[in-house]
Amino acid sequence: MNKLVFACLCGAAGLATPTAAAAGPSLSATPDAGVPGDDVTLHGRGWTNPFCENEIALSFRQTGNRTKLGTAHQGDGRFDFMTHYQQAEPGAARFVAVQPCAGDNKIKRSAYVTIGGDESVKYRGQTEHGGRVSFVVVDGNEVRKFRFMNRCATDRDRGSLVPGRMAIGDVSFSRHGGRFDIFGRFRPSGVVKGNAREQIAGCDSEKMTWRAERVDGSSGATDPGGGSGGAGPAS
Repeated sequence: MNKLVFACLCGAAGLATPTAAAAGPSLSATPDAGVPGDDVTLHGRGWTNPFCENEIALSFRQTGNRTKLGTAHQGDGRFDFMTHYQQAEPGAARFVAVQPCAGDNKIKRSAYVTIGGDESVKYRGQTEHGGRVSFVVVDGNEVRKFRFMNRCATDRDRGSLVPGRMAIGDVSFSRHGGRFDIFGRFRPSGVVKGNAREQIAGCDSEKMTWRAERVDGSSGATDPGGGSGGAGPAS
């Protein structure tokens, strides 16, 4: 088993105003899946118990191993703590937040994540306008971390990130409604073609076509498009 190593980039300060009727403490990770080197942000909300200490210890745990990441501060009950995936075994894992409280009590919350490994295959390409496109296929079953550059993207270095996962049906995947409209179809020889659109307040990228190719993989990684043809991207 590889040794688990995480590097803390920074811990965020709390925001400004306490919420009178806050929900119970929670911890989430964005994105909730990654491969070594990927950035991840831990979001804490509702950490407002007046009988607990201000500092919240954060760690990463997987199969009995524990790695300390650093400390977040309660502030108004909200925090964002940035770190990144480094060496870890493929499979399930979790980030854990622990806040000591009066009387030797503690508040503990977990954010469950998935570590990619040999079953993850990366794809990269570009849109019809020359903007970058990238995503990861996991276990041949779903697409994660779909990014594409467009004129509405707030991240001008990496493009817009489509949150969550898109299940792969026969040889295609899609997401419709809301901010993003995404379609992709796997073709032979590790090629994927599709279209994408982003709509936010005051900006519409309009639908654009894209093309990506498989750029890595290993034995055991599944290519949903291997040997499958099919029609081109849906219009």
